[in-house]
Amino acid sequence: MIDEVNRAHYEDEIVTIAHRLSVMDGLAIVDRNRVYVDTDAITRLMRQRLTQTFLRYRDLLRLDSEEIVAFDQLLKDVSLAAKHGKEGIQIPPNEADGVLLDMVSQIRDEFLHNPAYGLDFYLSKRIRHLSFVGKLRDPLELKNLITTRMNGHSGYNENSFWLEKLSLTESSRERLSLLFSDFAAEFDERVALIKDRLFHARSTDKPEGIFDIVITPSLLYVIKVISVNDTDVEKLFQTIYAVFWGSLSPHLELARTTISQSLRLALPESLNRLRAKVAEIVNQDAALQEFSLFVAQAISELETAIIETESWFDRADIKSAEHHFTLSQAVDVAVESALKSNKVLEPKIAYELDEDTSVFASQLVFITDAVLVAFGNIRKHSQLASPNVLIRCGLNSEKNGLQVEVIHDVSSRINKPEHQRRMSEIRDLISRGADGKRSKFDEGSGFIKLAQVVRQSEHGRIEFDFHESRKFRLFVQYAWIPEETTDETL
Repeated sequence: MIDEVNRAHYEDEIVTIAHRLSVMDGLAIVDRNRVYVDTDAITRLMRQRLTQTFLRYRDLLRLDSEEIVAFDQLLKDVSLAAKHGKEGIQIPPNEADGVLLDMVSQIRDEFLHNPAYGLDFYLSKRIRHLSFVGKLRDPLELKNLITTRMNGHSGYNENSFWLEKLSLTESSRERLSLLFSDFAAEFDERVALIKDRLFHARSTDKPEGIFDIVITPSLLYVIKVISVNDTDVEKLFQTIYAVFWGSLSPHLELARTTISQSLRLALPESLNRLRAKVAEIVNQDAALQEFSLFVAQAISELETAIIETESWFDRADIKSAEHHFTLSQAVDVAVESALKSNKVLEPKIAYELDEDTSVFASQLVFITDAVLVAFGNIRKHSQLASPNVLIRCGLNSEKNGLQVEVIHDVSSRINKPEHQRRMSEIRDLISRGADGKRSKFDEGSGFIKLAQVVRQSEHGRIEFDFHESRKFRLFVQYAWIPEETTDETL
């Protein structure tokens, strides 16, 4: 029997639950696309360059007298070689293999290092830039257990919250202040060691980078066998990308293991040492008990955050055509994702959204990138914990651009001329097209990284500046290419 009296209430609850499930689905997509390569863009870039080479390769392959084994036999050969500790399949050299090696090498370089589409660019934009450090720092910042570096100095801001709250003599205050500063430096150095040295595609600049694709004879032969029936260059590209992702699987596992072994025990132990040393300095009082409780809570939340960062490297292929979101769902995903990386913020958010527009998973990730950059800058530069934030999202009037605009309050205390000088430098870099290599090392505003994406199309735009008297505005427009959709929206 239908409860007609409460029917409207139940329907509202169903809509709310469905919306929340879509947001959770979207958050999973964002996290699983942190390790990403824009293979569509690389295909467009390399198609013209390699089409003639591919046709030559196909001609040589037909002349190749070597019989290409079936794929199941190939797997047996590779497995047998691994069992006996050998490198793998040995390929008799011939001209066709030399041409294939040249194509695979060129695609590998773009796949790993292209400054706008490659793996290292997305590692920078979605992991190294704010996200990784912010995710791990947030549990501590929420409990006022760690402070930030002083502007223009190597030292840290004084932890005035606990220095005022705890019962201290003048000498113990100095000791405790130094203790908090040393703890913050140790925490940041341990996290930065992984972020700055290891979470990179390996190169001459970053020789310790975890991610690399070594083109061994076995890997080349796997590509050769799988692609034997590929009749056009784009099919070959798809084969190569699939093999590359398979080759990167051990590197993704290494990234997860590195986080687990380097941080999961060490960071909580560091917090426990801080708690013990504070107890040695401070007289027993209620504030000390509160401090101890905050440390325990922070350890629990930090362990959860560490596990979540490990999951960023658990890549899962998700086809965008299978996931559709309303703009309301997409922006909720973007905001929740940004707040998860900036938990110290408590913004008052208002929305102006085009509810007639739906987006795919790939477009969802673009929206999330823009909002993440905006919230990262609010956290770092606004000097406000609870600013008013307006988020606008929708298509432009020509229906060829998806627009994301974030306007937020800034404190009257910020150094406006210095920020304007820095923004002018960034605009100059973007306008001169000098942002390719620079974007990999931009750990500041994130605007250069966004520009690298939007500038891939003539319809892309990025604008950033102070807005009115005490507000800041970030505007991003991505090229909008409508895709065929189903009627069902997740």
